Amino acid sequence: MLKLSLKDSLSLKDLLKLSDSSVFIEELPLKDVLALKNSLNDVLALKLSLKELDVDVLKLSLKELDVDVLKLSLKLLDVDVLKLSLKLLDVDVLKLSLKLLDVDVLKLSLKLLDVDVLKLSLKLLDVDVLKLSLKEPEVDVLKLSLKELDVDVLKLSLKLLDVDVLKLSLKELDVDVLKLSLKELDVDVLKLSLKLLDVDVLKLSLKLLDVDVLKLSLKELDVDVLKLSLKELDVDVLKLSLKLLDVDVLKLSLKELDVDVLKLSLKELDVDVLKLSLKDLK
Repeated sequence: MLKLSLKDSLSLKDLLKLSDSSVFIEELPLKDVLALKNSLNDVLALKLSLKELDVDVLKLSLKELDVDVLKLSLKLLDVDVLKLSLKLLDVDVLKLSLKLLDVDVLKLSLKLLDVDVLKLSLKLLDVDVLKLSLKEPEVDVLKLSLKELDVDVLKLSLKLLDVDVLKLSLKELDVDVLKLSLKELDVDVLKLSLKLLDVDVLKLSLKLLDVDVLKLSLKELDVDVLKLSLKELDVDVLKLSLKLLDVDVLKLSLKELDVDVLKLSLKELDVDVLKLSLKDLK
């Protein structure tokens, strides 16, 4: 057995030589390893090996550069953790790797710019999540990518403008969804595009004016549907256009007057039909 005695001071060269020595790692008692905190040129390096628990810890402190690095390796759990702190730049980086679960997490914090980035990668499920927070402009971005399902989700939140945008893309189904919410104006817009079916849906809701607009376009059938609802006036308008058949249908409902109007136009036959129903008179 090799016994080492720690002097009052060790050179950096000796320190690195000892830390690289398997004999040092295996034979030096834990209390002596913990006691190895000699500062030379404002550098502190500590490597701790607990073989029974199979844990490796490396902590490096460079005071002149104001850098702290912590690397933790748990071999039994197959976990790697790297924490890097740059105080002068005010940056914190945390990287976590779980190899058994095949998970990578990267968290980056830039305090001066007030930015937080979280990246999560689940390789077995093939999922990538990126969360970006810019506190000064008050912006939150969440991007989720499911590669096996081929799904992309982007959520953007601008708190100062009070705007929420959600974009969902399903590449296999070829679907695009855009949802925009302007809370100050109290506007909701939903746009859905199904490219395989060639369908476009636009829904616009103006809550202050109490207006709902729904536009549906079926390109393969060449059909356009427009539905407009004015709740304050209690008016419903439905316009249906069948371009292949060259048919236009307009339905207007005035609930307060209890009137229904149906207008049908057949352009090829050059026929106009107007149906008016006055329920109160019936």
